Amino acid sequence: MDDKAKLFGKLAAVMGEVRSLAKTGRNTYDKYNYVEADVISATIGAQLADNGIAFLPTVMEYSTEEFATKSGATNYHTTVHMQMVFACTETGETWVSDWYGEGNDRSDKSINKAIVSAVKY
Repeated sequence: MDDKAKLFGKLAAVMGEVRSLAKTGRNTYDKYNYVEADVISATIGAQLADNGIAFLPTVMEYSTEEFATKSGATNYHTTVHMQMVFACTETGETWVSDWYGEGNDRSDKSINKAIVSAVKY
């Protein structure tokens, strides 16, 4: 079997095992439920590992801009360009996907939010 086909077969197995995740988080300010990043990481990370796939996200570049809210408060908007590498632990074959994420925060966490956004989605 071709090494790339083996990697994609393993990824397909993970996709078959993880069809949906419960929305256990609640944003009380905007009033909506969401899937928490920790749940995604624990569930999908475990399935990737069980199927012999390493997941290696890397920030390639980022930019942060300061902006004022309607009330005049300072906020920060960060955009990250990431590469998501999936590696087969059996063959060493890899698949790389470029992905982007964005995050806003009023202090120093906009880059963290942008990274979580990229990895989560």
